Amino acid sequence: MEVWMSPFRVSEQTNRITSFIAAYNVGKANGLTDQALFNFARDMVDSTQNNYSAVNRPGAARNPVFAMAFMFKSFP
Repeated sequence: MEVWMSPFRVSEQTNRITSFIAAYNVGKANGLTDQALFNFARDMVDSTQNNYSAVNRPGAARNPVFAMAFMFKSFP
C-alpha cells in the first residue's frame, strides 16, 4: 500500500506547495501582509486541495477509466 500511495503522496504535497505559493503571491499583490497573507494562502489551499467535486477534478479524472483509479486514490 505504501508503494502504491507514494507517487500520489508526492504529487499531492507538490500541488499543495504550489497552490500555497500561488495564493501567497496573489495575496501579496492584493496588499495583504503578515498573518493575513498566510491565512489567505492557507485557506486557498484548504478550499482547493482534496476537493474532488465534479468542477474541481483534473481532466484525467473525467475519463471513466482514470476516474476509477482517481476514486481509489482518494479513499486511503
